Formats: sequence, C-alpha cells, structure tokens
Amino acid sequence: LSSGAVKGIGQATAIRIVEKFGDETLTVMEKTPARLAEIQGISPAKAAKIAEEYAKQFGLREVMLAFAEFGLTPGESFRCWKRWGAATIERVRANPYILCGTGLRIPFERADAISRGILGRQDDDRARIEAGVLYVLRHNLGNGHTCLPAYRLAETTAGLLGLTAAGVEAVVEGMTAVFAVREESFGERRFVFLNHIHRAETAIAARVLGMLRE
Repeated sequence: LSSGAVKGIGQATAIRIVEKFGDETLTVMEKTPARLAEIQGISPAKAAKIAEEYAKQFGLREVMLAFAEFGLTPGESFRCWKRWGAATIERVRANPYILCGTGLRIPFERADAISRGILGRQDDDRARIEAGVLYVLRHNLGNGHTCLPAYRLAETTAGLLGLTAAGVEAVVEGMTAVFAVREESFGERRFVFLNHIHRAETAIAARVLGMLRE
C-alpha cells in the first residue's frame, strides 16, 4: 500500500489501514471499501476515491504476491506492473532477464539468481547470455568505454557467466544480426556498442564533421 500504487494512500495512511484491518486489508479494500472510513483521517468520500483507484490496479496484487517469492520489493513489483500490466508475471517467467532492463533498476545479479535459483533455468540459456552481454556493455560505460572489442566482450561475459567465450561469441553474432547491439569494424578489429551509444557516437561524429566543414 505504501508503494505509491494507489493514489491517496501514502506511508502513514497505509500503516493506519493495516493496523486496523491486518491480513484482511486488501479484501476490505476490494469488497467493503466503505469500511476505510472507520479510520481516522479517511472520510467516506476519500474511502470511495481510494476504492476507485484500487480497482484500477487490477492484477497488481497478484504481481506483488508472485514477485514476493522472487525477493522483489513492492516498489520493484509496481515498476514492473506499470511497464507490462496484466502480462507482467507471464513475461517475467518467460524471460526473467527483462527485469534488468532500462528503468526497472533491478541488477543483473538478482535477475540471474531468480532465473537459475527459483525458475531453474540452465546456465547456457540464450536469454541469460544476451542479458550478460548487455550487462557487461552497460557496466563498462561507467569506466568510460562506449564500446568493447568483440573478443574482449565475449571473454568478459564468459567469465561472468561461467561459460566458454566461443559460445558467447555465437550469441553476440546473433544479437548483431537482429540489431540488439551494433557492431563496427575499425581496421581489422570488431567493436560492439549498445544501440543508443552507437547512435550517440554517430551523431556526435556527424556534428563535429559539420562544424569542421563550416
């Protein structure tokens, strides 16, 4: 209730509601929301508004309950639900590594633990390797590297995942074929970029060239 999912309920109000209704809180909100007016500070009109907002969050409760088993916080579960709605549980079970995508702020290590430990996926699962490749590229942005040599990317990802570099290289080639990442060759060396960084590098180069021509 304190995750921000239901408008009109902040942390203090959430505490009062749960202190009043305990384990029956969500049942009360769903079936007899007028009882919320029994709590100090909640008028009948506000109780009706809270009930209306709660009804809009169809499926959120199921997502939070399911993801609690994964060790995700209510706030993290709420961000996932806002991204995928009613399809959240199905999509995460199909590929738990989408959890470490942009905006969700869930580390690769936690998604990996869910995939391997809870869902029982194999170490060489293709989705795991692809997520590992993206994780290594993102991590190296913090070290000032906008791209990595293809061989170094494969070696580093393989070391992270406990796999062979050859197996990772094959997955990277597949990712470049569908533009999940971008590849450029400079001289005889192949480099791999995240898509948005490749676009940024290309745009910067074009602008600098334009300035030089002027």
